Amino acid sequence: MKKIISFFHNIKEIIRILWEASKIMTLLLLFNNIIRNALWPLRGLVVKQIIDMITLSLEKGIESYQRPLALYILLFFLFFWLNRIWWPLNSFTQALMLSKIGHGTRMRIIKVMENIELSFFDKSENYDTYHKALELTNGRQPINVVNNILGLISLIISFVSAFTVMISINIPVSIILIISSIPSLVWENRFNQKLYNFEQETTREKRLLNYIFKLFTDKKSAKEIRTFRFEKYLSDKHEATLKDYNSKYFRLITSKIKIDSLFWILMQISLMASYFIIIASASEGRIPLGDLSFFLSVSIGLQNAIKNIESSFNNVIQSSRYIDNLTSFEKSYLNISTKHGYKPIPETVESIEFRNVSFSYPNSEKAVLKNVSFKLSVPQNVILLGENGSGKTTLIKLLLGFYKPSKGEILLNGCNISDFDIRDYHKLFSVCFQDYIKYGFSLKDNIIMANSNIDDITFEQIIGKVQLLDLVRKLPYQEQTYLSKEYDEKGVELSGGQYNKIAIARALAKNSKIVVFDEPNASLDAKAEQNLFNLYSELTKDKLGIMITHRLSTAVCADMILVLKDGKLVEHGTHDQLMKLNQEYAFLFNMQSKQYISEVS
Repeated sequence: MKKIISFFHNIKEIIRILWEASKIMTLLLLFNNIIRNALWPLRGLVVKQIIDMITLSLEKGIESYQRPLALYILLFFLFFWLNRIWWPLNSFTQALMLSKIGHGTRMRIIKVMENIELSFFDKSENYDTYHKALELTNGRQPINVVNNILGLISLIISFVSAFTVMISINIPVSIILIISSIPSLVWENRFNQKLYNFEQETTREKRLLNYIFKLFTDKKSAKEIRTFRFEKYLSDKHEATLKDYNSKYFRLITSKIKIDSLFWILMQISLMASYFIIIASASEGRIPLGDLSFFLSVSIGLQNAIKNIESSFNNVIQSSRYIDNLTSFEKSYLNISTKHGYKPIPETVESIEFRNVSFSYPNSEKAVLKNVSFKLSVPQNVILLGENGSGKTTLIKLLLGFYKPSKGEILLNGCNISDFDIRDYHKLFSVCFQDYIKYGFSLKDNIIMANSNIDDITFEQIIGKVQLLDLVRKLPYQEQTYLSKEYDEKGVELSGGQYNKIAIARALAKNSKIVVFDEPNASLDAKAEQNLFNLYSELTKDKLGIMITHRLSTAVCADMILVLKDGKLVEHGTHDQLMKLNQEYAFLFNMQSKQYISEVS
């Protein structure tokens, strides 16, 4: 019962997708399918009438049958031209609908992905679920379902009409034709279920094949592939995965071909036997030539109609499962909450507090943060320090609400951040990530994406602050120059340090109340690095700023230094306070100072 309810829910969802895509095209799709499936029995019936009238006119004279004969000949040519018109009209309709449905489905998936929790990307099975939902973006499945539903209805009507006439000609032969088709129908149903299971079970293999192919076509990986010359390794891996996939598919299809052949032979034997009986009856004068013509032209169509009825029904079920993949994906991961009672984001940020926060990543028992507690006030210049793997970036991810603490709570002005709408909460932050994205748009778009309302004067001030003004003036189209040749042949490729400055400018353009920099100086030269630290100090005069850095010289003037080690907050205070403690911070600072002195010497 649950499967039946799910099936009809999917059908309803498909019709909604089509109707939202285009009302006119949906109606055209309905019209096209009715024409396609109604023509073959009507054409056979018209041919029967023409032959019967010719036979009668030869016996009784042409005068009595001239007008009706002309009418049926006219109908025959009308059906002929309707069939010719249907193909291009149907192709045109489906092409437009594929584009519209594909766009609509992609927007639904984007809506899910833009609000999804970051923990989604930590589970391989989630990628499989996403990939299954993505199969709907080509738009074919919804159209296939509608085509099959309408085809099913039309086929049933056509089948009943044709079968009624055939029974009036010869009952036993008509029944033999139907019975011989039943085993094939049962097998077709079983095979479609096997095929769907195969497609779902091999989702991971298909993702791996797409990933390897993308490595060969992505500029980022192209450099390493050529330098390390591991193209053969990747090709062999692609070939091995594809071979395994194809062998499974080949076994499935081979079994279908073998069994299909047996049922085809059975159907052909019954068809030949039926032909023999009907032709014998016509030669003995027991049925008129018109009935013979109708039977011969429609009998194959009748058998095919029986097979197509089952095939259409199975295809509706199978295609509707793809809709189920999309709706299940939305239900599972769409985190646009309908919860009421969210607290409004405070106009003034007074404090951020971590209270006994511990955290482990999904599918991992290892604690990355262990009972971390601290409180930051506004304005404040905060430096977050620690060796690689100490938990610094994870702490920032929790602060930004990408993950929820395993234990403890994170507070904004004394309120748990889970009490706020996460989308509104994110508006409080301007962030420059260590692994920032290089967007293939214009330089200006790269900077103003989070705040497209900034005017030209503000934009120029921002690029001046990050020392990009001279670069912009030298570019072919200045700030409108694309930062990729992939979408514009006159685009440019910038250095790592220049991209780094753009990422910092993007954070400045957002102009939020809390500034977070995760190792923003990684690709900067000494001059640009000093400019960044001066800029950070200026920004945090009236904001809360948190910077992750390995350059301890920047911590000297910080209002607060947080030192992490093995997921624990081992020290916090100013530079002078921590140097007096003479523990982890003092050890790291003195070690780095000695390194600078030895380099100078």
